[in-house]
Amino acid sequence: MSEFDTLRRGFVYVFANQSHQTHNLKIWLEDTFGAKVIFVYECAIFHEWLQSAKSDASMIFVDEDSFEGDAPSFSRFMTSLHRECEDKPLVVLSRDATLNEFSDDDEKIWDVTLKSPLSKTALWLGINVALDFAKRRQ
Repeated sequence: MSEFDTLRRGFVYVFANQSHQTHNLKIWLEDTFGAKVIFVYECAIFHEWLQSAKSDASMIFVDEDSFEGDAPSFSRFMTSLHRECEDKPLVVLSRDATLNEFSDDDEKIWDVTLKSPLSKTALWLGINVALDFAKRRQ
């Protein structure tokens, strides 16, 4: 059984503005990992999709840059997401990250931070680590 079978059991939700990076992310998730991807492109409706993600997400990605520097909104969304989907693997994409972060810190709300622009190798590592951390929480 592949470590990526978990991705194929549900939907991978991506909360992000439409961009070249999110287009690549969609292609890589679908073609490389065989995932079914649901994109929520409008930041204004991210909260409306939480219940859906709670019930059928196999993994969740959030692009911090989609919040366009609005740190309080990002923080509120991540807190809500953590509360509603705490058992789901959660990956944050950020252009402000200095490097990819794969540490298992109990204080963090999400599992992995990937530096933008995203590479396919970083995505592969991030998915593996996030799935492992989520498995440990169950």
